Amino acid sequence: MSDKLLLLDDEVNLCRSLSRALCRDDLQIESFTHPTQAMDALGHSSYSVALVDLMMPGMNGLEFLREIGRLSPGTVVVIMTAYATIQTAVEAMRAGAFDYLQKPFTNEEARQHLDRALQHFRLLEENRNLRGQLVSRYGMSNIVGVSAAMQEVFRVVESVANSSATVLIRGESGTGKELIARALHARSSRSAGPFVAINCGAIPSELLESELFGYEKGAFTGAHSSKKGMLEQADGGTLFLDEVSELLPQLQVKLLRVLQEREVQRLGADRAIKIDVRVIAATNADLNDRIRTGAFRADLYYRLNVVSLRIPPLRERVDDILPLVHHFLRKHDQLHRLTGVHPLAAPLLRRYPWPGNVRELENVIERATLLATGQEVTVADLPAELHAGGEFERTVPAGKSLSAAREEFERYFLLDCLRRHNGNVSRAAREAGLHRQNFYQKLHKYRIERKDYLT
Repeated sequence: MSDKLLLLDDEVNLCRSLSRALCRDDLQIESFTHPTQAMDALGHSSYSVALVDLMMPGMNGLEFLREIGRLSPGTVVVIMTAYATIQTAVEAMRAGAFDYLQKPFTNEEARQHLDRALQHFRLLEENRNLRGQLVSRYGMSNIVGVSAAMQEVFRVVESVANSSATVLIRGESGTGKELIARALHARSSRSAGPFVAINCGAIPSELLESELFGYEKGAFTGAHSSKKGMLEQADGGTLFLDEVSELLPQLQVKLLRVLQEREVQRLGADRAIKIDVRVIAATNADLNDRIRTGAFRADLYYRLNVVSLRIPPLRERVDDILPLVHHFLRKHDQLHRLTGVHPLAAPLLRRYPWPGNVRELENVIERATLLATGQEVTVADLPAELHAGGEFERTVPAGKSLSAAREEFERYFLLDCLRRHNGNVSRAAREAGLHRQNFYQKLHKYRIERKDYLT
């Protein structure tokens, strides 16, 4: 796709000559001799770069520059002027200009300024696209959670994402702590910066210090060159410390200093380096117990625990299981041959305690997509531990009252209707023998989201 250039100058001959000089196959040029014409064009088209004269009748270049910022904020502007002074340059930059070109100029000078402006435009576009991809991949819409517990997690994420406060994420292994950390980063003003993750329990303690803080050449045997630590690598972005409870006491002291002073000192260095890093930590351990035993510093805990987020285990968010199942089916069923889960398999998935949480559920569904021979995931496609002792033949767990059993069956029935009709409420209601409004009322009663079944 070619770039578009808006050229605005009240001198007709200059517009013509400059259009010829800048003409090339990958650039569309539209020239105007009056600001109102150019403003009308901005309302209907997108431009990569605008070359704008500073002095024009009716509206000067700085006023027009402000209008571009309102109508087309992504356009990179270069001001052309025969009255270039430090003051006009400063005013142009404050108003949003990328550069200015002093008249008279050669064709080569104009091409050089245009190339720099186009390069800047593409860099801004790339940053916008990357930010969009981050939000698309790690935004709330791609973290499945219809339960009240997960909705509360999402609410806190939305509230604190754009701050620089440290966040401590608690939760069992496999609950999705890193996914939440990435969502916090993606929705923050730091999203264009790096997201650096390190698992404090996966790296030998003797290497963790150099990985976190970096080192200078000659700091220890084998340090043949200087290296940035992960804290420095995350400058301008976010550092995610997974399993922070595994940090040794001496590293806890150093991390506390980083959080207090906003600076890091490499191993073997004689001075500290200022950094701007947001720290998000996660743990599956009880840090209060660690503090009582002296294994974790209370002052570091208070620094990390400015905002606390608890990710509930899957057994506490049963309403999320089937939506997660359908999410993982879409992810792992590469041939798109599976339509959903058999009605007898669904209760097993909901009843199983999932000690490995969401990670275990994903592994089970990925396995099922490989084993399934029909259009649905059946009981036979699930691991033996999910239906040990033949309990899968009972669709309602023992100990339920008749009314509770009816409600559970009704919920499964509604889910199955929605699944078979890909979230189409009218068709599902027709099959269930219900009016559409009644069907919606029941969906609301059981907190079922039709969007989780749309294909």
